[in-house]
Amino acid sequence: MKHETEGGRSEVSSLKSQVSSLESRVLSPESSSIAMIGDRDSILGFKALGVAIFPVNARNESAETLQEVIKQEYKVAFITEQMAPSPEEITNMIGGRTFPVVIMVPSNRGSTGLAMERLQALVRKAAGADVL
Repeated sequence: MKHETEGGRSEVSSLKSQVSSLESRVLSPESSSIAMIGDRDSILGFKALGVAIFPVNARNESAETLQEVIKQEYKVAFITEQMAPSPEEITNMIGGRTFPVVIMVPSNRGSTGLAMERLQALVRKAAGADVL
């Protein structure tokens, strides 16, 4: 036997409203602090996770787009290896800023090895030895 009081209904309604509000903020790319830059086919699926996507067709477009991501103060920027500007160019664009953290990832066509090379260089610099 199920019996709801008026107070119980308003509690449930309030909780549903809070969940709906939270879902819209979490899944909304406008509220995301994560950006994904790359070819459309590689990054489109991330939109469903609430990541702001920035499709590009060439490396020079990705450099311009990364400048925009920096200006919009995203905290993390993923860039597919095939579309990523050179590591030196990325470092110059970021300057002394803490954010965004820029991470190169493989595209849907696989890895070029650029991300692993970059990671190894950073580890060598930080640790003084190649531990990867």
